[in-house]
Amino acid sequence: MSNYVVKIVCLLCLCLMSLSSLFAQNKDLLATQLKSSRVKTAQKETDAVLAALFKSKKLPYPAKKIFMRVFKAESELELWAENPKTQKYVLVKTFPICYMSGTLGAKYKQGDQQVPEGFYEITYFNAQSSYYLSMLVNYPNQYDLFYKKTGGAICIHGACASIGCMPLEDDPVKEVYWVALQAYSSGNKVPVHIFPTKLTTQNWEKLNKDFENDTQKINFWKELQAGYNYFESNHTLPNIKVLKGKYVIL
Repeated sequence: MSNYVVKIVCLLCLCLMSLSSLFAQNKDLLATQLKSSRVKTAQKETDAVLAALFKSKKLPYPAKKIFMRVFKAESELELWAENPKTQKYVLVKTFPICYMSGTLGAKYKQGDQQVPEGFYEITYFNAQSSYYLSMLVNYPNQYDLFYKKTGGAICIHGACASIGCMPLEDDPVKEVYWVALQAYSSGNKVPVHIFPTKLTTQNWEKLNKDFENDTQKINFWKELQAGYNYFESNHTLPNIKVLKGKYVIL
């Protein structure tokens, strides 16, 4: 067996070991989370309701792949789940965001009270949050770090008070948290795309009018538009990279 083949086999083994380890860690996460009374309550109160909701959408439950979109102007969070047969995402439910600080536009620094905009994912589940249950969004991401943005602890959470986060109140967050936790525990990422508004033609006319003198915001939103359009057209997730400080759809 050549050295090249041996290297390839070793790399494959390492990849499989990493995936196996990640799956085990995620399964351990679910077991650990279920030790929390809040997560147990979320499971008990929402499992049957969610199963019925997913069945009505012709989706398997629990979902292995989910996706969230946040629209700041509309104060909405959309929960989507992938249909494994079609590999297309289906809108499961839209949740109102009960309070949102700041204005339309990206977050730049600690204390500016802004909700970030861009392409993110959930990286941590806090079952002992001061806001009942919370899911940490990975702000600052690679794009934000390129521009040396500061701040953090941006979450989707319960209650109805926040600075820079997306509160859903306690009962709705139980549903989102439990669905997201199960998907994450199956070994999948939980993407969260945050937009200033639904980037329709009509809304663009309003943005161009309201922010005609703010080319920085307009140019940034044009970058987000590509990801928004891709999902709207395909109902599959775009492959998004950060290249030279720009969001690029590959």
